[in-house]
Amino acid sequence: MRSILILGFLLLLASCATAEFVPSESGLRFPPWSGEVRVLDQMPKTGFERVGVVTARGGVVHGTDELTRALKARAAEQGANAIVVAQGREFHAANAFAFQPPIDMSAIAIRLYAP
Repeated sequence: MRSILILGFLLLLASCATAEFVPSESGLRFPPWSGEVRVLDQMPKTGFERVGVVTARGGVVHGTDELTRALKARAAEQGANAIVVAQGREFHAANAFAFQPPIDMSAIAIRLYAP
């Protein structure tokens, strides 16, 4: 029984970050982006369309790099070729069924006209 609990705990630690997408109010849709998704420090002044907001969720074992990869992958599925990441990660209280608190990281997904 103890080995099953240890295995379950290790699987929980190794789980991947997940990402959700909320489309922009404009309702613009783009075909999936197959190239590299750029990570920007700030919104460009012109030359882009806002696709929506992506939010990655992981646990304390998920670093910023893994959360950023999840954001980029989900944004690309929705046709974004760049994301503007909100600064920092947001921690939430752990629930009774988890060993670690979930962590959220959000970004605005955009489609640059001239990537």
